[in-house]
Order: sequence, then structure tokens, then C-alpha cells
Amino acid sequence: MVRKCYEQSYSMVAKMKVEREVFGVNITGDAGIGKSQWVSYLMYMLGRDDKIVIVLHSIHIDSNTAVLFRYIDGSPTVTESRDIIGILNEAGPEAWYLVDGVSPHPTKTFTVLLSSPSKDSVHKDFRASPTTHDIRYMPDWTFEEIVVANKACFHRDHEIIKDRFEKWGGIPRYVLQLATLQGHQRLLYRALAIESIRAVLGSAL
Repeated sequence: MVRKCYEQSYSMVAKMKVEREVFGVNITGDAGIGKSQWVSYLMYMLGRDDKIVIVLHSIHIDSNTAVLFRYIDGSPTVTESRDIIGILNEAGPEAWYLVDGVSPHPTKTFTVLLSSPSKDSVHKDFRASPTTHDIRYMPDWTFEEIVVANKACFHRDHEIIKDRFEKWGGIPRYVLQLATLQGHQRLLYRALAIESIRAVLGSAL
């Protein structure tokens, strides 16, 4: 399934790149909501244009390696390099620099940085230039989106995903992907217990 916000985010960043009012945007949102999946969708949409050049720098590949994609007749030629500055220079200023979960290198190439709110070390320097870098937020999933994804991919019992959604909110990593793994589900109970103790201690002061 393609979330509506994926389509909207694609239209937004495409418009930003054309208008050139900023050199990039940090798209943030809770860990586990599918920001990295949106990168795949973005690359698919961009790849429809044979003139597109993309530099992908992702924690899911190798944080010290960038991958250069040049699309020819709808198919990409791929080059990997640890010389990220060099590969950005090779790509040229009209390229897209997609950065997922790692600190981006300073560049005037239009940059799309994906990071979770808690990953300050990833986006701190990028956000330090608010006149050249924007910040946008990807929403958590609605329960309706969770249900659709469950029917398409996971086939979990409806009551299980309803229970997980009530506890985790719209985070598909925990509501769907890790719904039946008790070790991961206990993380929430542990966090709630710690916060409950803090609340009690705080109220006693």
C-alpha cells in the first residue's frame, strides 16, 4: 500500500527542489513508522525520469558508503563509493541527495534527510541552518491504515493488532511487524513502569 502522506511528501519535496528556496528538508517522525519505506517510494517516483541522478546515503546499507544511481531508459546504473564528497561532486548540483538515518555531508545538492526526533546527532547540524533547510513531519499511522496493511501483508488477528495499536499508537513496527514477539512488547511495559515510578517520586517532592 502507498500511504497518502507518502504521495503528499513526494509532491512537497519535488516542489521544494524546483523552487530552490531551500537546499534541503529534514523529514522526521516516530521511529518505526516507515520513513525508510518512503525513501524507496521516492526513488521509485524519481526513477520514472531518465534524467534523474540520485545519491543514496543510508544506515541500512553502510553509513560510510554512498550509492550513485543514474537512470537510463528507466533502469539505474549503480556506483558505490566511500568517497561521499567525491560521489556528490560527480553527481552534480541537479542530483538528489537522499540521506536515511546518518549525518549528511554539507552540500548544495538538494538533500532529503530522514531521521527520528531523538536522533539529534543525525540532524543537529542540518537543522542549524533554518534558512536553507526546512523541517517537516511524517504522521503516525491511523488504525484504518494499520488494518489495510495487515490484510495485505501480515494477516494478524484483528484483536491482536487492535490491542497493540491501543498500546503503541500508529507505529507499525510494533503494531504489525513485532506484534507477536513478546520481548519487544515487554519494552513498552518496562518503559511504562519506569515512567510510573518517576511520576510517583515526582509527586512526592
